[in-house]
Amino acid sequence: MEAEYTDIYKIHIILDNLSDYWLCPDVTDHEGLGHYYIHEVECHDLESMGELAKYLDYEAYGRDIDFNSSGGFTSYGWLERR
Repeated sequence: MEAEYTDIYKIHIILDNLSDYWLCPDVTDHEGLGHYYIHEVECHDLESMGELAKYLDYEAYGRDIDFNSSGGFTSYGWLERR
């Protein structure tokens, strides 16, 4: 019975704090995560970077974000605590 109470409590805590989480369903791998962060979150102006922009390694950047964040990939996309 105690395990059931613990599970219900955890679900209650998550539901009460849904606004603390961010789900990006289109981001399913490191390359997509790097691309999303560069273009949507950090809003870098790649045009001003000129030729240098084509050397961006989105996958490596996404791996760094994954390693250093409180998020992770799920079957629903990238989920991160804000």
